[in-house]
Parts: sequence; structure tokens; C-alpha cells
Amino acid sequence: MEYLNVIGLLLGIAVLIFLSFKGIHTILSALLASIVIIIFNGMDFWGTINADFMAAAGGCVTTYFMLFALGAVFGEVMSKSGSAGAIAKKIIDTLGKKYVLLALTLVTAILSYAGISIFVIVFVIYPLAVPLMREANISKNILPALILFAGVTLMLPAPGSPTGTNATPATVLGTTVYAAPIMGVICLIVAFVLGYLYLVRTSNSLAKQGVGFVEAEQLSDTNENSDELPSFIIAIIPVVSVIVVVFVTKSIFASFDSINTGLFCGILLTILLNLKRFKGSTLESVSKGITSSMSPTLTTAAIIGFGGVVQAAPAFQTFVSLSEYLSMLFNPYISGLISINIMSGITGAALSGMKIFTNSMLPSYLNLNINAEAMHRILVISSGGLDTLPHCSTLAILFGVMGLTHKQAYKYVFMVSVLLPLLIAFLAIILALVGIV
Repeated sequence: MEYLNVIGLLLGIAVLIFLSFKGIHTILSALLASIVIIIFNGMDFWGTINADFMAAAGGCVTTYFMLFALGAVFGEVMSKSGSAGAIAKKIIDTLGKKYVLLALTLVTAILSYAGISIFVIVFVIYPLAVPLMREANISKNILPALILFAGVTLMLPAPGSPTGTNATPATVLGTTVYAAPIMGVICLIVAFVLGYLYLVRTSNSLAKQGVGFVEAEQLSDTNENSDELPSFIIAIIPVVSVIVVVFVTKSIFASFDSINTGLFCGILLTILLNLKRFKGSTLESVSKGITSSMSPTLTTAAIIGFGGVVQAAPAFQTFVSLSEYLSMLFNPYISGLISINIMSGITGAALSGMKIFTNSMLPSYLNLNINAEAMHRILVISSGGLDTLPHCSTLAILFGVMGLTHKQAYKYVFMVSVLLPLLIAFLAIILALVGIV
């Protein structure tokens, strides 16, 4: 029966991935995949749907609805006001079309290292990226990969990155978020070079195939205001305000309340600084933004609901036991990489995988011959490997906001958000074994 449970869990994930690539709506895909797991694991059908799937999905809506709505509205008013276009024009005029990808990568990485959530970054970067990629005729299919590369992959090795994934192992290892600085910087440089060169090469390859920018009826894709753009200073103020307000209020409000406050201030400033452009259409723009946030919110909730079923299934504990067993077979650093990827891959989230590994398995590593700082950095980098398989909830957000499908964009995501972190994790292990920490 245990083997049947495991087969059912893996089959459920496979069904979700397959249906996603076939273009089936995420809500239906997640429900069908959940049903497969429920049947093979002998779980109570309606009890699991209500207590696990719907509870997790409902919790996601409760947690993220305001964030997604405000983020979408911010992106919409940035586009409507011409601010996104003004910032894009400044970047093009300063760096040229040749360095559009570099500019977007650096801006995304800076926002992420400043503590801005990837869920907010997508709404900030997308309206900026659209006119840039349109001007340079770069396919939008690689944009999710770029955002995940700069906003997530580069943050894994970066010492001091303000993420939950980086902070979690410190509670057991007695380290800090700046653990293994030399190792982290080396891995960061290698990751940046490899990832950026891949994005440039892919963009050039698509261009040679005649695959360029394609308009879509998604947030900020339309260029409604083709008249004179606002000045760069006026355009950049709302973006800066979001960052500053989030930073200032993060010690006053809860995490999401701080982010929502920053986005609200950014929306308000954008409208006030561009009143002429919003004359008679403010509510229409806000309404359009909120409407565009509905699909990403619901699709993300469905993926989170599926994750709730996965963690409630008896087979999940089998994978936890498997990870514990592997920790006794290999070098501690290698077993840590394998175990945490199993957890991150099954749950579809690096932070979930890290928390499960830290709470149930990491304490046993303290008695082994490991360098705590090296272990910290290796685990953080490793957690970002299989977490971005097609059933990852973050992908639902990115693809939903940008109007893309797994078939269009996932292969680029895989290279910079699955394969690259795994390669960097092995590099970190080699550095640890030769004493570079």
C-alpha cells in the first residue's frame, strides 16, 4: 500500500505538469491532480478537498488577494500614466537596446536584495519590461526566466539576502544570513555570468528565428498613452516610494501589510503626479488592474491547494523518511542537497522544503563533521533547485500576469531556476570540501 501511495503522489504531480503543458486551466489541472493523489492514497475524498485543498487555497486568497490586487493596479497606473514608458526610454537612451536584458536583470536583483518580494517585483518589473522588450524586439517568453533568475536564483548564494529561505537554517546551525561569504560571492559571480549569458544567447537565438516581442491583452501590454511621456524623475518617484515605504514600515507592520502599504503609496503617487493623464479614467484604470489580478490569484490558490493535498497525503511522510535515510548514505553536504531538493520538489516551494528539512532533519547533521556556515549556504542554494518544477505556485503568478503558458516559457525557466541552482550547489560543495568558506 505504501508503494501505491508514493506512485499516486508522483502520478498526481505528473498529471498536473502534463495538463499544464497541454494548456488546461490551472484550477482544473490542480483539482484533477489532487483527485489522483486522494484515490491512490486512500484519503477521504470530500474531507481532503474541503480540509486540505480548499483550506490551503482559501488561505492563499486571504493572504495574497490584496497583494495581487494592489500590485496589478500599480502596474496598470504605471502604464496608463506613461511612467513605465518614461523609465524604459531613459534606460534605452542610457544603455541602448543591446543592454536591455542587463538593465532588467540588475534592477530586478537590486529590488530583490532590498527585500522586495518576488510577488511584488513581477508587478513592478513587468510594466517596465514591456516597453523595453517591445523597443528591442525581445521575446516576452524569456521574461519569467529573467525575473526568477535575477530575483530568486541570484539571491540564493548572495550573503545577506533578506529571504525566509536564507534565514531559516540559521535557527538550527547558529549562523547568520551572511554565512559563508566567500563561497557565496564566488557562487554568485558564476551564477550571474552563466545565467546572463544564457538569457542573451537565448534572446539572440529567438531573434534569428524571427521570434520577437508579441503584444498581448495583459497588464500594461497596451500603449494607451502615446503622447508626451512624463519626466524620468516624475516616473521613478512612485517606484522608489514603494521600496522606501516597504523598508521603513517592515519593522512596524506585518510583512504583507508593509508591502501593501508600499504599493498603495506607489499607486497614489502615480495618480497624483499624473492627474492630467487620469482625468475621468482613474476608477477605470484601478478597476482594470483589479480585474487583471483575479486570474493570477485564483490559479496560484489552486496550486497552493494542490500543495495542501500533497502534504496531507500519507505518501508525503514516505518522502520525508527517504530523505532522512539518504542523509546517512552520502557526504553530509551531498545528502543535504538531495534531501532538501526532494522536499522542495514535492512541495513546489523552496521555503516549504527548507522549513521541513530544517525542522525534521537538519538537527541530526550537527553531530556530523560539517562546517555550519558552508552547510547553511549549500542548503540555501540547493533549496532553489527542484522547487521550480512546473507545479511551483510562483510560476502560476508569473505566467498569469504575463499571459504566458508553460509551453511558451517553462523551458527557459528550467535552465536558470532549476538547472543553474543545482550546478551552483555542486560548486558550493566543492568549495566547502577544499575549505573555501
